[in-house]
Amino acid sequence: MSSRLAKRLTSNISVTVGSIATESIPLLGIATIIGVNIMDVNDACNTMGGMNDLLTVLRESPDESKANEVCAYRDQIPSVAEIKAKVHSWF
Repeated sequence: MSSRLAKRLTSNISVTVGSIATESIPLLGIATIIGVNIMDVNDACNTMGGMNDLLTVLRESPDESKANEVCAYRDQIPSVAEIKAKVHSWF
């Protein structure tokens, strides 16, 4: 279980660091920032689930309320259409 969490974290940080150069490119950078943020939020939700699984194995109480709080951020990510509309409203 801990190796899955470590692999997930390593993969996530690799994508985050690897995206830095692309984020500076006009238009493509916006898509990269959005994509990496979506990945980060989903990864955080999955990590909370993994941590709760680990707590259960250790006979500790999982923190479902915190996991729900973290996973709720997925609902706050704007859709591509919403982002396009926002960008168009600026011009």
